[in-house]
Amino acid sequence: MTAFALGLLAVSGCLFGASSLQTVKDIGFSIVGLSIDQVCGYLGFILFIIGIALIFSRWALWVFLFLYSRLIDALPDFLDPIYMARPASSMELKFIFNMGEDLFEGGVSSVNQMKAWYKINPNIFWVLRRKGEGKRDPIRGYFCIIPLKADAVKLLKEEQITGQSITTTHISKERNPKSVYVGAIAAKGFKSKGAVLHKMLNQVEILKQKGTKDVFTRPVTEDGIRLVKKFNFSCVGYDEGEKGKLHHLDLLCT
Repeated sequence: MTAFALGLLAVSGCLFGASSLQTVKDIGFSIVGLSIDQVCGYLGFILFIIGIALIFSRWALWVFLFLYSRLIDALPDFLDPIYMARPASSMELKFIFNMGEDLFEGGVSSVNQMKAWYKINPNIFWVLRRKGEGKRDPIRGYFCIIPLKADAVKLLKEEQITGQSITTTHISKERNPKSVYVGAIAAKGFKSKGAVLHKMLNQVEILKQKGTKDVFTRPVTEDGIRLVKKFNFSCVGYDEGEKGKLHHLDLLCT
């Protein structure tokens, strides 16, 4: 449709140009009482109006579809969506990375690093979707819980490694690790944020029942600081919680 409209505009321009030529005006031939230059001018004007109308209708349709898709996407957050969380597939790591890049100022671990972690333990990354959505639909949020080896815990406390510098040598393959590191919690939308936090806490509770004792995290946002204070995390090496510092929670005391 757009190409056709542009073609009409091009033809109308040619007709307007022809109507202004003296050679056309000098032609004595007429159609239904109109001279050739008048016919070219009127026809050019009609084609110009049609072309503009087609382009405008195309633009209006695009705007309508864009707003409609955004409305349909956001509407469940104002209703009562049901969210499901499950371990991410290897193909979804790229989507997790893209969301983390959008939401976290300091960036997130690279896709290659995430894939290396995934090979050691495929249950590190969890994705959140609305019930009924498939793998081709956009994820609404994600969280990652990294099982740690004992020597990795020591390195964390000594500030020798951070969440982004954790390597495959630090990750435990155990199903029931003694210590875990909450690497990220992210979501878009008010209800999605509440749902991803709820699902992450459920997973931590399951790990607690299986023997996990220590939870570590390093909040990098104001929301993260509020969460560690709400759940009584202690800031390792500091009296009060501080953004970017390691925090610890003893699950046996909760």
